[in-house]
Amino acid sequence: MAQGDRFKTPENIERFVTMVLLGCDRVDIQNEIGIKRATYYVWMNDPIIIAELDSRRAEIKDQGLAFIKGRYKRYLENIDKLCNDTTDRRTCLAANQFMVEKMDGKNTAKLEVSDNKEDTNQVDVLENIDKFMEEEESSLRIVR
Repeated sequence: MAQGDRFKTPENIERFVTMVLLGCDRVDIQNEIGIKRATYYVWMNDPIIIAELDSRRAEIKDQGLAFIKGRYKRYLENIDKLCNDTTDRRTCLAANQFMVEKMDGKNTAKLEVSDNKEDTNQVDVLENIDKFMEEEESSLRIVR
């Protein structure tokens, strides 16, 4: 018989999983169920309990998403009202930025940093624009 098996009733497993998901402290869980520290860790590594925890987490996530999706239209309407609210310009700006980011995606600045010390030859683009334009014109063919 493995450690803590005599306490491993369906009711205790249910309470254990519920308390873990609620974020209860390990000591509180041990005291509530009547198990020792070692049993707690054995149960946390038990495939049946891990499967139950994963299943319940997925269920909680699905319920949360369903709740948000059910109110999504209302959330967008509230943001739209804030977009047109002129009493607080900062709130109006933030709401408008949110709506633009939702439609176009969030703007990000990507900065690439390299340790390549060999490429120190800087080119002034404006200084060489005429040369570039001449090269481009010579490579174009006129088709009639």
